Amino acid sequence: MEVVNNGVNLRRKKSWIYGLIAGFMFVGFFGFFTSKLYLPYEEPVYHTELKKPVTLFGNRTMTIEKRAYDPASHTIEMFLHVEGGDGEHYQFQAQEKANPNLQLPVKVVYQDDKNLVVQVKELSSKWQAVALDVFEKNNRDVTVETKQKNEGENETSKEDDKQTFLKSFFSDQKKTEIEEGISQKSKGTYAKVFIGMEQKILKEKVKQYDEVMKQETSKQTQWQEQITEWKNDSKYQTETEKMETDAKINSKETNISQSKEKVELYKWEQGQVKEKIKKLDEKAKDVERS
Repeated sequence: MEVVNNGVNLRRKKSWIYGLIAGFMFVGFFGFFTSKLYLPYEEPVYHTELKKPVTLFGNRTMTIEKRAYDPASHTIEMFLHVEGGDGEHYQFQAQEKANPNLQLPVKVVYQDDKNLVVQVKELSSKWQAVALDVFEKNNRDVTVETKQKNEGENETSKEDDKQTFLKSFFSDQKKTEIEEGISQKSKGTYAKVFIGMEQKILKEKVKQYDEVMKQETSKQTQWQEQITEWKNDSKYQTETEKMETDAKINSKETNISQSKEKVELYKWEQGQVKEKIKKLDEKAKDVERS
């Protein structure tokens, strides 16, 4: 009688599973360690954020208030605000990340005591990032435009004057707003933009004063309700308890008085801010007429 063995070779089955697992692990490790050979590597791109003051020197700061790029003219425009300055004069140089040795044309199209508008021109169509280097001139001459010069050119210019490097501002193409039609505008047009920016900040301050005064008024109402409650309770208290209650009432009344003084001060300060907004409206009208 022939015996047929229908059993399964468990040892062979297990070895096949282990081999498959080992193969997957090998492929995984191989892909991990060789990924840099076939996956594109992107270097980190620096980008100076808008509305964040950057220290230049000491207490002096410079802020990029607005920044936009015009693909048609290959120009990036930056509105810069300086705080803590004392009439310093600045020069600028710019380079693309892809070609740091090539100086791009830079032009200051507007400048007053605290504000500048800088245009960087002739960017490549596929630029990734641009660095704007800020220098302080050591003399009082102002060079508002730098131009790319051929190698070996011996022409002297005001750019050769001594200058001190202060800071670099970076612009990432992916994070830069697109704006069509960037060109040099009138002085009044740029001035109105900065006036509008200042008014926006002041209007926000007016709202903050309203909120603070509202909070103070709310606290006064709560304290007054507590005083009324304590006075009602004092009718049924002993002399000792009344003395303790009177002390608490006096404390809250002092708080109310101090809070009212704060509100009056806030109202006065808010009035000064509103007056400044009106003065800026007048300034914008005068600038428009000039």
